[in-house]
Amino acid sequence: MIRFILPALIASVTGLPVNNAFAHNPTDTLHDWAQARVEANDAGAIVVARIDGDTVSIRGYGRRQVSDDTTPDAHTRFQIGSITKVFTNLLLAERVAADAVRYDQPIGNLLPDAFAPANPAVMNITLMQLATHGSGLPRLPPNLAPINHADPYAGFDDAALLAGMKATRASQPLGRHYGYSNFGTGVLGHLLSRQADTDYYALVDTQVVAPLK
Repeated sequence: MIRFILPALIASVTGLPVNNAFAHNPTDTLHDWAQARVEANDAGAIVVARIDGDTVSIRGYGRRQVSDDTTPDAHTRFQIGSITKVFTNLLLAERVAADAVRYDQPIGNLLPDAFAPANPAVMNITLMQLATHGSGLPRLPPNLAPINHADPYAGFDDAALLAGMKATRASQPLGRHYGYSNFGTGVLGHLLSRQADTDYYALVDTQVVAPLK
């Protein structure tokens, strides 16, 4: 539901120092940074791609798994976590542009007819509030009980998502404040795919990934 996997990852280099050495020799500085992160156990695996015109060079650091000493490469898969939210919000923009949904549309219009949440205000949350973390939904579904913390949403299907929405407590102040919510983004992805009568992965692929190449 919330996870989305891509076959390659360009590592985040937010922590790189901005100095003259980096400006003059970025490749060596990036190499030293990535190697240091692996040796310090700050990262188990890093893959970096350098694009220079038409030339692409890729280098991996660390290892694919604890039980596998193979160095990661361009085909190593990473979980991209909350970067998935970018794909979900792009999907919302595409569906609005296609007149399939509206930003101000209450989610009650897109839920099953028999859906009856403990907190009736759930039905008035808008798609825009889900996308901008203004829904008031908690950060995580109230019924999420991960067995594998490395993959916490494994097995958390559409039925579990709807059950979590039903269980949102009656005193939860909805639609009134900002509150970062993985739950809200998951609900948004579910509702968009439900409206399009397909699954989330197929919809993101056809509406976002393929057009952007």
